[in-house]
Amino acid sequence: MPSTVKSMLGYKTLTALYSESQYNLQSPFTQNFFVNPANVDTDEYDLFVDPTDTTPAPLNKRDGSSRSIDGGTLKQRRGVLFRTFNHQAYGSDLLQALREPDSYSLDRKGRREVERQTAKFKQRHATLKELIICKIPTAGTVYWDRTSGIVAETSGTAVEDISFGVSSANQTNLGGQITANITSSSFDFWGLFAYMDYTSASNNVAPATDIWISENNKRYIRENLQFQKWAAQAGVDAQSVLRGNMVEGMFGRNWHFVGQRYTNNAGSMAQYIPDSKLIATPSPSDRSWFEAANGSTLVPTSMDIKGSVQEALNAVTEVYGPFSYAAVKHDPITVVQYAGDCFGFNLTSPDAIYQCTVTGY
Repeated sequence: MPSTVKSMLGYKTLTALYSESQYNLQSPFTQNFFVNPANVDTDEYDLFVDPTDTTPAPLNKRDGSSRSIDGGTLKQRRGVLFRTFNHQAYGSDLLQALREPDSYSLDRKGRREVERQTAKFKQRHATLKELIICKIPTAGTVYWDRTSGIVAETSGTAVEDISFGVSSANQTNLGGQITANITSSSFDFWGLFAYMDYTSASNNVAPATDIWISENNKRYIRENLQFQKWAAQAGVDAQSVLRGNMVEGMFGRNWHFVGQRYTNNAGSMAQYIPDSKLIATPSPSDRSWFEAANGSTLVPTSMDIKGSVQEALNAVTEVYGPFSYAAVKHDPITVVQYAGDCFGFNLTSPDAIYQCTVTGY
């Protein structure tokens, strides 16, 4: 940790502090999917997908010349980056600490203010990233209000719809495969998963091995006849096996139970995954169906006032992903912290995802 509040305000230190700040948020989607992101330079970029090749190579005669083999066809998809950029002025204590660097008590108060404000940025930005990464596999579309920048729940006049290409055949009732509510003890899990396995194999995409569902549905799963039979055959207690946020191997799948909520654009608390949804994806460790990315942002390397435009441009660097820096404003004199992130989570194989509606039948 830097020794003084002034040394904390350098962009490298402030960015590191921002990146490492603790935040009060369980983020299963960010933790599972935003791993080893690629660095890209533009807000939209091309993703080239090389599908799994199922064609065997040709045989040759002894001493025959080599046979030509085609390189296959790359599928091109469009990648999208999301950008958040915010600012907040520090209070008078920090400005006073910078003006009186020999005061230990003022310096300590200034350091605490920097830490508190940086943690606030991280909390809000981490919530945004988790929400967007969740909505892409669970809803297939991200809606955002161009005027306010807020992520919306539905489309509208000033709302931009960003679709990630999940087929309508892989949504709602999967073309008639789901005919009962998950609240029914006769809900057919085995039939649903058999259909997914067959469809994924037919589409030559990774199998859907992981289930993402609201934790509120645990009580209905416990009452499900197929679940009770599975628990008996597996030799596990039907009541205790569903404790915790993850259950491995249930119906041959890994189940992720999500209970987190966020404040939506209407100011109400909303579930990341509604009770009405069951989402099936390939394993997060299988990178064949998605790609995470960090975008770039130009940030100033110094908060000192520059003597010319060229000098100011020379004091700029390119940062990928999260960033933070401080600057002096003159109307009135204040120190302002800026923080943001530029990230992407894009589906390279949207046919591998199933967005099921399991209520309303």
